[in-house]
Amino acid sequence: MDSNKSNIFIKKVCNTGLEEVETIEETTLREAYYQMKARRLIKNVPKIYVVDGDEIAMEKIEAERLSEKYKKLSENERIAIIEQVKSKLEILNKNDVYHGDLHTDNILIDKNNQVWLIDFGYASYRTGCNNDFTIFINDLQSLN
Repeated sequence: MDSNKSNIFIKKVCNTGLEEVETIEETTLREAYYQMKARRLIKNVPKIYVVDGDEIAMEKIEAERLSEKYKKLSENERIAIIEQVKSKLEILNKNDVYHGDLHTDNILIDKNNQVWLIDFGYASYRTGCNNDFTIFINDLQSLN
């Protein structure tokens, strides 16, 4: 795929440890499927343009990873971001979508302090397996 356009990000999907269960192409399709489903539910997820083999061409979001921006935020901004993440996860989980790897590197914060969720490589449809918010909170605590 051609990644010369500045508004497109090309993600090359890597091995996830699931090689015994699915091929890299199946992993790529699963990731794309859950990312598109999440986007329909909560919007602040990058739009996917093309899936090709082990690559996903998607919307490039102009934002910083929460892991990089966290210490620059005021306490009120931090609380607002935590509330956004919680709200988005509630919507996803209510629809039986689980991110599976929601840590501060997989959350982007744009210039308006809006939360974007990225990297759905471990996402799944698993009723009763809601630990995304716990993973997120544990990772946040490590930033303090």
